[in-house]
Amino acid sequence: MKKITEALIPKNLSDELKNESQAYMETLNDLGKSKINNYKEEIKINLIDSNGKTFPVNAILSVISDIRICSRKHTDDIGKTLDEILKGFIIEEKEHVSKTLISNSIEPLFTNSDNTESEIKDYFLISEDRFLNRLDFVCWTRNLKPNVLIENLDTMFVFVMYKSTVDMKKVHANDFIKAYMKTVKIENPEVDKVDEITNKCIEIYKKYRY
Repeated sequence: MKKITEALIPKNLSDELKNESQAYMETLNDLGKSKINNYKEEIKINLIDSNGKTFPVNAILSVISDIRICSRKHTDDIGKTLDEILKGFIIEEKEHVSKTLISNSIEPLFTNSDNTESEIKDYFLISEDRFLNRLDFVCWTRNLKPNVLIENLDTMFVFVMYKSTVDMKKVHANDFIKAYMKTVKIENPEVDKVDEITNKCIEIYKKYRY
């Protein structure tokens, strides 16, 4: 996945085509920024209004966003891109878990090319030091028409993620177990029995609940 910058413009283009390419890139970046602003506002409102929901939050800690362009035929670098995006946003020992959870969630966006635009909205819970955090994210993709500038790059990718602290005093054990199971499975691949996974979830629940 590549950032949409002037570095994408082929050196051998005429001045006219370079100007067209520059204008096209600006259009894509403007579209991406607009989507990011809309998603940021949407997630923020949902988090602020989360007190009556399953996982209310104490505070919004931080937010990240990114715009990329890629090819559906070569999506092996999604993991590398997520590494770049998540660097410093999540503690190092939790980066792999977070990247895997996100990759698993957004994979359908890159395997189904029928829709012009697609989006995935999801969240997961993760323990970081003294806090149990909720990570809400949106991934949006759009198919692009062939263009001199972006030959073999046919997909626009927009990503937004919020990190918030969960108000564990308001979270019921059963709700927590259902949500945290997928995190435990990634953190502990050797644990595959339901009762063992449940016990791991209960351990984490008690750690942050009391």
